[in-house]
Amino acid sequence: MLTGGIVMYAVLIILLLIAVAAAGQLYVSNREAFRKRSKHLATRRKYDDDSNGRLI
Repeated sequence: MLTGGIVMYAVLIILLLIAVAAAGQLYVSNREAFRKRSKHLATRRKYDDDSNGRLI
């Protein structure tokens, strides 16, 4: 039989996975809003025409 401790850890892991999945879903559905608020260089477009400035 499973002891109470093992069941408790299993429930905690399942809840953690649900929380991670929910956070991922929120991120995917609001990705543009996150990008607009982000000040990181990798998420900003360098040029208004969606190019990266390369000629070739």
